[in-house]
Parts: sequence; C-alpha cells; structure tokens
Amino acid sequence: MTDHDGTFTMPNLTVVEMKNRVKVKIVELGIPKFIASLLTRNIHKLERWK
Repeated sequence: MTDHDGTFTMPNLTVVEMKNRVKVKIVELGIPKFIASLLTRNIHKLERWK
C-alpha cells in the first residue's frame, strides 16, 4: 500500500501482517479461506520484502 508519491502508507507492516490483512479482505468478498491462502502465498516475494 502506497500513497501518491510512492511511499508505503504502513511502513512497519510485516509480511505476516500483510498476508493476514489480505486474507481477511478476500474472505469478506465471499471467497473461501483456502483460496485466500493460495492467493496470498507469494506475498513474501513482492519487492517490499526482498
């Protein structure tokens, strides 16, 4: 999550916290938890956490 100038809006957010936040949002959309887990399994590979 970044703002208009490209800085992170939550710079202290860990990869585990991000995965949990995204999973919750996906489940809120009515998608099953196991699919949410599949969709978030590669978050640790994003540039932010390299």
